Amino acid sequence: MENNSKKNHWAFVSKYGEMGEKVLNAWDTVDPLESYNKEVPDEYVSYAIQFIELWAACEKTKLNDETKRAALLEECVRRSFHPTQIVDSEIGVSPKQIKKIASMISKSF
Repeated sequence: MENNSKKNHWAFVSKYGEMGEKVLNAWDTVDPLESYNKEVPDEYVSYAIQFIELWAACEKTKLNDETKRAALLEECVRRSFHPTQIVDSEIGVSPKQIKKIASMISKSF
């Protein structure tokens, strides 16, 4: 399992490059599901892919307004999770964690 996990991680980074690595790092650092394990580096790959696909679609709008861009980026992070995962409690992904991931990603772009 560990070997496939590392292959999945590197396949993701190979496909999405530096941007993908920074996006995945934001998820790993915040660890919103409290499940990140360095031995299983692809833990958040599916969330990162979902975010990148959403963001790519949104980037086509060419937003120049930084306030709207930040809100859109945060919304893309939120939509990367299933709605049932987003809760404001100890179990699940909090809005604060979503903001933190979005903030980390915005500093990378």
